[in-house]
Amino acid sequence: MVELREISKRYARGVLHRRATHAVRGLSLKIRAGEVFGLLGPNGAGKTTTVKMICGLIRPTSGDVRLGAARLSPRQARRRRLLGAVLEGNRNVYWNLTAWENLLYYARLRGLSRRKVAPRGRALLERFNLSPKRTSLAGMLSRGMQQKLAVCCALIADPSILLVDEPTLGLDVASARTIESVLSGLVEEDGRSVLLTTHNMKLAESLCHRVGIIRDGRLLRVGTVREFRGLFGRPLCHIECAGALSPEIRAGLAGQPGTTVEAGDDAVRVSVDLSAGDEATDRVYAVLRMLEEAGVQLLSVRREEPSLEDVFVRMTGDDET
Repeated sequence: MVELREISKRYARGVLHRRATHAVRGLSLKIRAGEVFGLLGPNGAGKTTTVKMICGLIRPTSGDVRLGAARLSPRQARRRRLLGAVLEGNRNVYWNLTAWENLLYYARLRGLSRRKVAPRGRALLERFNLSPKRTSLAGMLSRGMQQKLAVCCALIADPSILLVDEPTLGLDVASARTIESVLSGLVEEDGRSVLLTTHNMKLAESLCHRVGIIRDGRLLRVGTVREFRGLFGRPLCHIECAGALSPEIRAGLAGQPGTTVEAGDDAVRVSVDLSAGDEATDRVYAVLRMLEEAGVQLLSVRREEPSLEDVFVRMTGDDET
């Protein structure tokens, strides 16, 4: 488990250092064992700064980073081997080294001997379908392969916690799906913890057990994706019907809890609130039976609920994300 306790990062500005830029402000959170935690925020919110403080690339101005019960200081390199970092884009790999040489380089940085790293390196390349590219220069690989190689380099020391910063940035759809599958497997098959920062809301929705939204260096809220979706709306079932409904049918539908009827030019939409769980499902079937028995022509039945992206925009005011 990784725990951040009131960590802050301040950069002094000006000739006399009297002004300051606060990249992160008093951020506290816990990343549990075996979970994917998504740290979401607009550009400049402090996501990458937070990741760099966890993995020791920069020092917090104040606050503690803890691994389990132990505080991580910059000198505790041995304990930081339990962390693996995949920074934004393809910055983790050295383009003038081959895939295999990249693995050896990162293994030696982590204190692993060549004898120990050889079997693990071969297994990682095989797992991520990179064995045919073992002797290829990293700079000659596709962006997707470079990202997979970066994950291999992060895993070479077998860390229990993986820090992943914008893993799908600049990737095509197929490569992004591959990276998503890779990260999912690391949690489901290996039981690792993953801290994920991303602008890809669909990736966060599909992968993350919990997410936190950060803005201007402050953590606004932490919760599950479902909890975030419920902040600004409820899930609904929309039933589109052709033509008009008789007064009797409209009255019967209005008597169903959580059900509303809206008349359009050529169709009628019946909406059922799904936030009541199994009870709401029963209501949907009751409405469908009423419409069927009345001989009403159904055009469509669809579920609609607020997306994580909708919530993100509302909370951050970031209309460009």
